Amino acid sequence: MVTAAREPGPPSRRSGVVAEGRSLLSHDSADRPADRAVGGEPPGSPVDRKKAYLHPGQLFVSDQPHAVTTVLGSCVSVCIWDPKARTGGLTHYVLPSQIGPLQEPMRFGDRAIPRLIAKLVVLGAQKNRLTSKVFGGMCRMAVARGGQPELGRQNVDLALQLLEQERIPVVARDVLGSHGRKLIFFTDDGTAWVKTLG
Repeated sequence: MVTAAREPGPPSRRSGVVAEGRSLLSHDSADRPADRAVGGEPPGSPVDRKKAYLHPGQLFVSDQPHAVTTVLGSCVSVCIWDPKARTGGLTHYVLPSQIGPLQEPMRFGDRAIPRLIAKLVVLGAQKNRLTSKVFGGMCRMAVARGGQPELGRQNVDLALQLLEQERIPVVARDVLGSHGRKLIFFTDDGTAWVKTLG
């Protein structure tokens, strides 16, 4: 069962799959193999994975095998996985921190990442076993107007800072640069497939 909500609700251990943000869509189209795998084992095992597509401002967590696809520009996906519980999830946040009234909290990294960790623990993961991978943060220039770092870099910096604070090691990353990315994350074995776009 998949649940979706705009606002975080009370955690539930029974569902096994948690989706937050805008409504989660089934993703049944056949995907060609991505350019490269980042960590984990390459596909080829007869794992029957359900497919899901993650839009900006969503969060997905599951203790069941899923292949979750998302497309990133300056946004960032943080993928977190517990190898013993075989439970994983990811974010797709747009901005590093809240600006103005909080309407869709999963659009903000400082809300989405802690929420992802909490949801994983609810589904049986242990925080001391978690590992992470970070993707996205496209930047076309070193700094934006006004001398501030580009949005992509701000998003990446926020992810790395929060993961360090939470003592969750980053075992792989593909960030920054001038290109977008297509990401496919396997929640059961932690594999992340990345394809460069543009």
